[in-house]
Amino acid sequence: RDCNSGWLREIDVAAKQVAIDLAFRRRMFVAAPEVLPLSASLYRAALIGMWGQRDAYGLPERRFPELHASGRPPHDVHILLGHNDEGYLYAGGNYSALTVDGSNATAVRSLAFGGLGHLFVVVIVSEPELTAVVNEAVRAVRDAADGTLVPLWPNRRRRVDLPKHAITRETAARVTELGVVLGLRDAPVPRTPIPERVLAKFPTREALNQAVRVPTKQIDW
Repeated sequence: RDCNSGWLREIDVAAKQVAIDLAFRRRMFVAAPEVLPLSASLYRAALIGMWGQRDAYGLPERRFPELHASGRPPHDVHILLGHNDEGYLYAGGNYSALTVDGSNATAVRSLAFGGLGHLFVVVIVSEPELTAVVNEAVRAVRDAADGTLVPLWPNRRRRVDLPKHAITRETAARVTELGVVLGLRDAPVPRTPIPERVLAKFPTREALNQAVRVPTKQIDW
């Protein structure tokens, strides 16, 4: 309760305006003074998401005390920004993990999420000792994104302009799987099949997408 109504909420409140502006495409840049507040808020969201999936993908546990102590992402965490035409692409988050020695304790984690309107975010983080592996993963992700992702963090508070071109669903599927972008797997993990009972009512994914309403409440700022 103290976290959610205290310092964690303060992190999100500080980034509220820039996050909303980007979500609704009111602008396509992050001003220099906004870089740190937005980075902290997106990093917080990623860590909370990873906490929810810790049993399957592991968790960089030391990162939570760091965030509590400093209120900002460490400089070996990478946050990439893009935008998508569909809106809310990967709203539920897409998790990926690359293990160094077969154990989740030494995994590099990637979380892509697009629960903020047109904004698309990829956060790549590990335990501090794996910086070299993280850097290689980030390079591979940016190469696979083909100009549709730009770095927000680390950043010495310089303005960040979002890419000119939106990221496609196909590109998003590629860049959010660390094993794919690093050449360890041949193809992205297939999308979750539509259940039969839903398919009977909505015979195509397009029909399903048209029928699904955007949630009226995204984040309690």
